[in-house]
This record gives sequence, C-alpha cells and structure tokens, in this order.
Amino acid sequence: MDYQQVSGPGGLTVDVPAGWVLTGSPSVDNEQADDPADAQRFVRFGASTPAKASQRDEILAGERTNPNIQRGYHRVQLTSLTFQGGDAVDWEFTFSKAGVTRHARGLYWRANGLGYVVYVSGPDSAWAPLQPVFDRMVASVITH
Repeated sequence: MDYQQVSGPGGLTVDVPAGWVLTGSPSVDNEQADDPADAQRFVRFGASTPAKASQRDEILAGERTNPNIQRGYHRVQLTSLTFQGGDAVDWEFTFSKAGVTRHARGLYWRANGLGYVVYVSGPDSAWAPLQPVFDRMVASVITH
C-alpha cells in the first residue's frame, strides 16, 4: 500500500493511505481520511487542548460516557506507554454501530501543550488490513 503525508490540526503531520479522501471529521480538532473503496473504513488524526485529567483517566472516562461506542463495547487493550519521549495510551476496542461490529484503535499522547490522536476504525470483520495502516501512521507522526 502506498501512503501520502498529510497535515492535521495542531501541527500534526502523518502518513495516510494514498488515495484516501480527506473529509474533515465530526470533531473540529481532527481531520479524517476515508477509504474510497469502503466507506466504513477511515482514519482520524489531530490535536486539541488536553483535559486536566491524565491521558489514561480521560480515556477511562470515555469508555464509560462516550455514547458513540456504548452499544456492544468491548475493550481489546488499554496500554500506557512512552511515545516520542512522553506518556501515551494505546486504546483498542470493538463496539456496535448500525448493526455492524466495528474495531478501533487509537494512540493518544500529549506534546507541545496539546493532546494528539491517531485513530483507525473499520468493520471488525475487515480489521486485519487496517492494523498496518495504524502502525504506519504511528511510525510517521511528526508534531510541530
């Protein structure tokens, strides 16, 4: 798969699959790129002013309160790690939306006074080809 470098909110630069269409995101803090071959597959990336809570606590609260993932939610993993010299959280989960079990994985970290995210989502039944997309996005991250 070929990739293209794109810029997002907060001075974030990341590689996304070539040909995926930048569409904006439900959140003004993120940019989204959709797979033109499968409208259910997309990536999001961006930055916002972080909450006062730790990154991990913010995600734990999201598990309990985010109405978009509550139906059929199952945590695959929630791992604290170091990313680019700072604290980060790798959160992977499944949930049900419009009768489809979806799989999502996001890396959340803080730098330059902002909270950054790289997030990949698609049908659980088609997750395997999205894992390398997530890996490439994470490996290509540049924050300015």
